Amino acid sequence: KHFPRFVPALDRKAEQLCALRRFDDAAALCEPPPGRDAAPVALRGRAAWVVAQRGDLPAAVRAMKQVLADEPDYTWGWRQLERWYEAMNDLKG
Repeated sequence: KHFPRFVPALDRKAEQLCALRRFDDAAALCEPPPGRDAAPVALRGRAAWVVAQRGDLPAAVRAMKQVLADEPDYTWGWRQLERWYEAMNDLKG
């Protein structure tokens, strides 16, 4: 079950699952809780990060840009974008 008040625990668990290369399980933790249309911003950002961990940086950038369009003050998301653009040698990004 997903409980919004346990977002930090879900976020950390998704991070650990990625370390084990269990990307599908990590992504599933970032899904919206039952009865909600959207996951909390931290889990939406983590979902984009999971995509990056799979190795698809362009898709991760697109996903994080969507999160940041809704939550422009999401500092962690901006830092991830910076890292991904640097890894892609995309100085314009």
